[in-house]
Amino acid sequence: MISRSPIAVDHPEWVRGKRVMVVEDGPTLTHGEMSYGAAVLAAKQGGDGKHLCCGRTYLASGMVDEARARMELQASGAIDAFADVVRRRERHRYGGLYIQQEPEYRVVVQLTSGGRLSDVHEYVPDRLRSIVVVRRVERTAAQLSWMHARVARLRSVVPFDSWTNVPLNRVEVQFIAATSSEVAETIRTLREAAAQSGEPLPDWVAVTGNVLPVAQTGGEHPDFLLTHS
Repeated sequence: MISRSPIAVDHPEWVRGKRVMVVEDGPTLTHGEMSYGAAVLAAKQGGDGKHLCCGRTYLASGMVDEARARMELQASGAIDAFADVVRRRERHRYGGLYIQQEPEYRVVVQLTSGGRLSDVHEYVPDRLRSIVVVRRVERTAAQLSWMHARVARLRSVVPFDSWTNVPLNRVEVQFIAATSSEVAETIRTLREAAAQSGEPLPDWVAVTGNVLPVAQTGGEHPDFLLTHS
C-alpha cells in the first residue's frame, strides 16, 4: 500500500530562525540505511533548514560508542538466534522476547511460569549473558497470536489496524475516526460484534481510536488521542 504521510509542525514559529537539534530514532535510521527522517523534514518545514544541529555533538562521552555497539549487536543476528532457541525449547510457556532500550539496555525474555534467569541460562550465548533478563507474564506468544487472528476477523465490521504488543503482553487495536463520539461508537460496535460471535474481547485487547485533525475531517477537533478499554 502506498499513501501520503504529511508532516505537520504544530508551532512553526518555535523553530523558525532558531537552532534546532534533531533526534531521530526510527528503525530505518537506527539500523537501516536512511540518513535522516521525519524530524529533519519537520524542522526544515517549520523553519528555514539552515540551523539544524546534530545531537551527537552534545552527547556525553561514550554514548555514541554505546549506541553503535547496540546497533552492531542487533545487526549480528545473535539476539534473533537466541529468540528462536527459546521459542522452540520453551514453546509451552514462551511469552515473547523484546529489546529494552531504557532505563538499561536489556534483552527481555517473557515466560508464563518461572520467571528466573536460570530458566533460560543454558540457551544464552556468552555475548548476551550480561544483558538477558527474564520476566513473568500471563499470556504466551501463541495465545497472543491466536487472539490477534481472532480480532483481525472483525475488520469486516470496522476497518482498523492491529498487532501484538509483546512488552505489554496484549493485543492492540487502533482505528481512525472523525470525532470523539465516533470513537466511542466504533469501540462499542467492535465489542458488540465480538460478543455476538460468541467470543467477547478480553480486557487484554486494548482498543484505541485516533481522531484526525479538524482540517482533515471537517468535523469537531477534540483531543487527538482517545483511548478506551
